Amino acid sequence: MGKGKFTKEMIIEKAAELFNSLGFAGVSLSDLMKATGLKKGGIYNHFKSKEEIRIKAFEHMVSNVRTEVVNVIRGKKTAKEQLTGIIEFFRSSVLNPVIRGGCPLLNAMVDSDNTDPGFQKSVNRAVDRLICDITEIIRKGIANKEFKPDIDAMKTSVIILSTIEGGVAISRNYSQDDHMGIVIDHLHDYVGLLCN
Repeated sequence: MGKGKFTKEMIIEKAAELFNSLGFAGVSLSDLMKATGLKKGGIYNHFKSKEEIRIKAFEHMVSNVRTEVVNVIRGKKTAKEQLTGIIEFFRSSVLNPVIRGGCPLLNAMVDSDNTDPGFQKSVNRAVDRLICDITEIIRKGIANKEFKPDIDAMKTSVIILSTIEGGVAISRNYSQDDHMGIVIDHLHDYVGLLCN
């Protein structure tokens, strides 16, 4: 990897932790300079704006979380095992997040709400992709007769993701995972109701 590409990736990684922990408005250019050890010109040599850095940092965070989720479900043979694996992944993510600062998806949804349409589009794409991933697992389960045939896979995915993110929000607020445990246990029961 060339020095320029290495520097760009380092900026993205450092910015990801800062934005995820402090929010976009809470991170100054000085914070980015301190975290990366670069001067203003060194940062803007690789990016046009702080907004571009935020989008790239968010995409990096989502990619990291997605990689972890894929690793969790790899080797699980049935759709039910894959779905419950995704749900279980989030049990420990409140106090043990993939990226320091918590769930980047939840943080970005809150951070982008009514503030930056460009960033909100990036966040929406990430949410849509996760909903699609869960929907495909459910559809596979319906096709394999693991799940009831009359289930609306997309609506079920939205319910699962919304419940998880709500549990993350409440648990992060209390800095404990008790609430998340309740949410995850409920979702396991919910998946049981989907089964044939």
